[in-house]
Amino acid sequence: MEAIANALESNMLTCPSKALAGITCPGCGFQTASVALLRGNLADTWEHYPPLFPFLLLMLLLLFFLVSRYRYRLHLLLGAFFTTLAFITVNYFSKLL
Repeated sequence: MEAIANALESNMLTCPSKALAGITCPGCGFQTASVALLRGNLADTWEHYPPLFPFLLLMLLLLFFLVSRYRYRLHLLLGAFFTTLAFITVNYFSKLL
């Protein structure tokens, strides 16, 4: 995992919103948090981008729903989606303040 984290860290993309307009975007911190998570540092992951945790849960649920027969429980997927959206929104506006 360390090799993957190092490769990601050395090839991080610059945020176009921050580079061009000088303001953060709702996804700013995602790459840094992903590298911290790959290194097993949960505190740094939370510090850089708290919405990463519900986002990963959403991706796991989506994968589960795609490969399973539980497609009729769409409300669980929608709940995870709106929870992730709320985390991203709160995180974004807290960075703007």
